Amino acid sequence: MRGMTEPEVFVLADRALDRVVAQIPDGAWAMQLPASFATRRIDHTPTLGEIVNYHACDDAWVPDMLAGRTMEEAGREKFDGDLLGDDPKRSFAAIVAGACAAAIEVDAPRSRGALLLRRLPGTPLLLADHPVPRPAGPRHRLLGLTGRDPAA
Repeated sequence: MRGMTEPEVFVLADRALDRVVAQIPDGAWAMQLPASFATRRIDHTPTLGEIVNYHACDDAWVPDMLAGRTMEEAGREKFDGDLLGDDPKRSFAAIVAGACAAAIEVDAPRSRGALLLRRLPGTPLLLADHPVPRPAGPRHRLLGLTGRDPAA
């Protein structure tokens, strides 16, 4: 039995998150989250919709980054703002589908972005760039793999 490739793991995780997002009740998007969800990037406790939008933004960059484009080439502000709009579940699903398609394409050896979890120049996501101490729990490993600093 062979192990999964990094793109296969990404697709599995991204589709799982999409299934979770699809279950969010329509009235829950504006729900204020606990203070532990606050980040240094914003001056308030985010809503559930804002957190899902952060994930959407990260995923929206995946096709451009795996195609080898820098943020400048793709347009640095291309994915600023609300990516979810009036139909957040459908919008999120479409963004996930694009990211997964790009990751599947990257699994081919001829692709410019041969490894999904390798730092790519100019990426907004510092993929696998944060050291994760051992032993680390699943949350810290996932944060490190997706470019988030587990210590932040």
